[in-house]
Amino acid sequence: MVLPSPPAPGELQSERRHFRDAHAAILRSLAASDAARHVNPMLTHRGYRIEPFEPELGRWRARISRLDGTKLRSGRSQHPFIDTEDAVLAEETIKLAKRMIDRCEIN
Repeated sequence: MVLPSPPAPGELQSERRHFRDAHAAILRSLAASDAARHVNPMLTHRGYRIEPFEPELGRWRARISRLDGTKLRSGRSQHPFIDTEDAVLAEETIKLAKRMIDRCEIN
């Protein structure tokens, strides 16, 4: 039986550095998600309420509703709220919601 030769010292350090960088990126992403969840659970924009939420880990949406409680129209149907598309960060869903409101995609 032939054993593989051990990796060169530079290769091992490179693998460790790559793992450390990937781990740090994951921690930054989780910290940003956690901060968004706890710091800014709801905000308002032009008479609408925007509430970011995380239905699954790493998948964010924003729920849009009117401040006065009237229903939103989507086509011929009316809804108490409308959710945005999925995004990786809460901040992205907030931007999507504001864009939908500003472009009058929500009536």
